[in-house]
Formats: sequence, C-alpha cells, structure tokens
Amino acid sequence: MALLDRAVWPARYSECQHLLPTPGTTPLGGRLWFAIFLLLAHVTRGDLAAAAALYPVLRQTLDDGWRVGPLQPVEGIVGLAAAAGGNWDVAEAHFRSALAFVEGLGDRLGKPSVQRWHAWMLLRRDAPGDRDRARPLLDEAIASFGALGMTLSLGQSEALRRSC
Repeated sequence: MALLDRAVWPARYSECQHLLPTPGTTPLGGRLWFAIFLLLAHVTRGDLAAAAALYPVLRQTLDDGWRVGPLQPVEGIVGLAAAAGGNWDVAEAHFRSALAFVEGLGDRLGKPSVQRWHAWMLLRRDAPGDRDRARPLLDEAIASFGALGMTLSLGQSEALRRSC
C-alpha cells in the first residue's frame, strides 16, 4: 500500500497501527513481519522519522533472539531503522553483523538486501570514503538481484548506484 496506493496510505496506516509490536514485549511472527514491512515502507516513502521510531521495537526483537526476517536478517532491518534516525555508528555495527550472518549462512537472498541497505546508509551519511565503500556493495547487490530475477530490488539498487 505504501508504494502503490500513496493517496490512501495515511488512512490505511492508521487502521493497521494497532498491529505494531508493543515495546518491551516479544512480538509474534506476524507482528514482527508487519513492523519490518512498515519500516521498509517508511524508508521507501522517505518518512525517516517514522522509520527511526521503530528502532526500539525491532531492537527488542533482535535482543530476544529473532535472527531471520523476510528476505534479510533482522539485524540488517535493525540497522536500517538506526540509519533512518541518523544513528550512524549503531547502524554500521548492525550492518556489519548482518553481513557476517548472511555470509556465514550462505544466504543468497539476504546478502544483497543487506548490501543495498548498508550502501543506502553510507550514501545518506556521506562521510569521507562512504561513497567508495557503497559502490562495491551496490555492484555486488546488483549482480545478485539480477541473477535472482528480483527486478524491484534490482531497480532500487541501480538507482542508488547511479547516485554514487
């Protein structure tokens, strides 16, 4: 809805907001996935304050032992929430941990997603050397998304790469 139905997004979001996990509790799988997809929707729409507000709930989920999320590890999702809030050092640590996790698993779907969002964080931060670090992450993600036939993720990664 966030991507395809922009006109009604705020109303739909308010109707579903009760589905978010409650801070301090371990969410059931469906609530966790809702929070993850909501984070991705907020980031994609550019509503970074709303995305960053999900960090405590997602961090709690990670602390409670959740490791695998939809198409990417929870650690990478938590890093994205930290990056949305400009918490660069925390985000960087989450992305590094997420990359080590997917590489250890040999996760062909998770790795390019982590690489894309890590590159997104680096490009937003734009510290010296960040663009040079983002390029190879995106190059590898683009190749992987292309090989997997993941055209939406491929297009998003290519757009990020052009911004380098």
